[in-house]
Amino acid sequence: MTHNIIVCSRKINFWSFKTQEEIKTSHEFEVSFAKFNNKFDAVVSGDDGGFIAVWDVENGKLMSKFPNKPVGESKAVEGASSKSLKVTTGTFDQTGRRLITSGADGSVKIWNFSNGSVLTDLLSSDKKEKVDSEITALITVYDPDEVKVKTAQFLAVGWDKKLHIWEDPAS
Repeated sequence: MTHNIIVCSRKINFWSFKTQEEIKTSHEFEVSFAKFNNKFDAVVSGDDGGFIAVWDVENGKLMSKFPNKPVGESKAVEGASSKSLKVTTGTFDQTGRRLITSGADGSVKIWNFSNGSVLTDLLSSDKKEKVDSEITALITVYDPDEVKVKTAQFLAVGWDKKLHIWEDPAS
């Protein structure tokens, strides 16, 4: 038995069918967020396994995938922990050039999502450490006309019932 459809006109074409078992998922773990970036025509998604993926909107192909490592641990460090931290949510900065994500451990990071490098870790204003609990929502706030507010801010809320605010270090 074949799993093909045959179409005939001036030439014979075979199109393969994939059974449900052959269809691959985009992530190995549950997807926690997906955001469209109109500047780069890409979708960036994060998952519960601690991975961030960048997808080409035109063809749906995976362009890059990188792990969310604990604060201070680079993905390029040899012998680094193999554990990736669950990514809970994400947003883009006002330019669309950087990705800001939060982890289940309370970490908030700014990424260059085109190469997967962490640009900076955002620390709580009172303790100068990561936030104590899981962040559940994260947004960028800015004035698109730059009339009232000249800098952007990142706002986060989580299970600690606090509003966390960071000034964009690039503003």
